[in-house]
Amino acid sequence: MNNEIGFFLNLDQGAMSDEQVVAMLAQTGYQCIEYSLRHLHPQQMSRARMQELVRLTEGGGLKISEWVVQREFVHFDNGVRAREIQLTADCLRAASDLGVGVINCFTGPAPFMGIGSPILHQEIDEGTAWGMVCDACDHLIPVAEEAGVKIAVEAVYGMVCREYYTLAELMRRYDSANFGVNYDPSHMALHYNAVPWTVQQLAPRIFHCHVKDVAGVPGKVLGDTFAFPFLGEGRVDWPGFFAAMKEIGYAGCLSVEFEAFDYFDTTLQKDLSRAAELFLRDFRSLQEQYG
Repeated sequence: MNNEIGFFLNLDQGAMSDEQVVAMLAQTGYQCIEYSLRHLHPQQMSRARMQELVRLTEGGGLKISEWVVQREFVHFDNGVRAREIQLTADCLRAASDLGVGVINCFTGPAPFMGIGSPILHQEIDEGTAWGMVCDACDHLIPVAEEAGVKIAVEAVYGMVCREYYTLAELMRRYDSANFGVNYDPSHMALHYNAVPWTVQQLAPRIFHCHVKDVAGVPGKVLGDTFAFPFLGEGRVDWPGFFAAMKEIGYAGCLSVEFEAFDYFDTTLQKDLSRAAELFLRDFRSLQEQYG
């Protein structure tokens, strides 16, 4: 596979400027970058400021493969949900203006966001949570279609959409060319979903892909009973992953997501360039063997 390789900028960049980060990633060997709301935020930043970051990124040799928005769609406070949905809608319209083709969303609930979200199956039942997610989708999918931007839903532990079966149910409910999946094999493997089979089942709806490993079993929070270790250290079926991606003809970005946060903070002492180098090294090893 000769897919472009991306890096999700979800780590502390310290004193490095955005321009320095782009230059470092390009020099390391990446072709794409994923930004979050820390870097692109239509309610807190001017259009000119966001356009400047896009120009800086493209001028530095990188493409923006995906904008990770990930707002909370499950909350008992209707005002909070309305604000989260509105921010996501604003991001969709801004993405169209900026030339970013895909935004990444999760469904929630996400208690780790610290905004009072309920814990699924303890503080909110699944049916009520599903109703909230569908309400958000009813609002957002028409916005995405009008903007010409794709929504890629990522399954995340503890949420309404957390693995293949819940994600597939959401895709079944909404048959839109602008509504699909950010495929992350770690969340499938965490719940013992067969990675090659889930790739094949979701093939028409995969808009973007994260590359991340996992060890452990589902728990309350990251670090409880599971962790996202270095690539190849966990139980993601990497030979099966690459074979399935090749079989379905996936031509999009393969973006590494570094979530070994304790390792980054302690061993690497928050050295972003070292983290980017290590994960690209490991990705290329897997790609050379199985891609």
